[in-house]
Amino acid sequence: MTTSMATLDGEVPGRALPVISVDNRPYYDGCARGELWIQRCLETGRFQFYPRPCSIFTAGPVEWTRCSGRGAVHTFTIIRKNHSEAHFEKHAPYVVAIIELEEGIRMMSNVTRCKPEDVRIGMEVEVHFACVHETSKLFLPFWHPRTA
Repeated sequence: MTTSMATLDGEVPGRALPVISVDNRPYYDGCARGELWIQRCLETGRFQFYPRPCSIFTAGPVEWTRCSGRGAVHTFTIIRKNHSEAHFEKHAPYVVAIIELEEGIRMMSNVTRCKPEDVRIGMEVEVHFACVHETSKLFLPFWHPRTA
């Protein structure tokens, strides 16, 4: 079994970049500042992710709210081989996980800064950010084990 600490933090040549729009710009602007922002329905107070123009609960207005940046691994997989054109195979093995935030929403990302074999369902994690595209200064959230 490998003990690589390879991560996907930072630029990966060929990485697909998101389309930034009026609906998701506050999310990406927050990432660039090292802050995780999600939307909350103004009528119900419930959180939603991914960003949308209106509430998925009521079709009403939403507001942007800064998250705690803490969560737990809901589920995950370890990618050991990846033959994509994005050259992710150079970073294998790496962890792709669904993180359940304290606010109740789930987000897909990578768990980094630990051995892939150390990741467990229920592991407490916290967010950190990395610039994944130097030209556009695009930052994305990644997760690492929470320290006491």
